[in-house]
Amino acid sequence: MRRELEKAYLSLIEPTNFIQIFSTEKEFIDWLLLGSREDIECSLKAFEEAEEYRWCSVIQRVLREL
Repeated sequence: MRRELEKAYLSLIEPTNFIQIFSTEKEFIDWLLLGSREDIECSLKAFEEAEEYRWCSVIQRVLREL
C-alpha cells in the first residue's frame, strides 16, 4: 500500500502532470509566488529536468521579477 501511495504521489508531482492542475499561466504564477525564492528555483530545476521549457521560461521570468 505504501509503495502504491508513493508512486501515485510521485506521478502527481511530476511537472508534466502537475502543470495540468492550473487553468491559466496566471494561476501557475500565483502558485509559484506562494513559495520562497529557493522554492521557485527548485521548481525551475524540476521543470528543466522534465524538459518543460515553456514553463521554465515562465519560472525564470518570475525569478527575475522578484
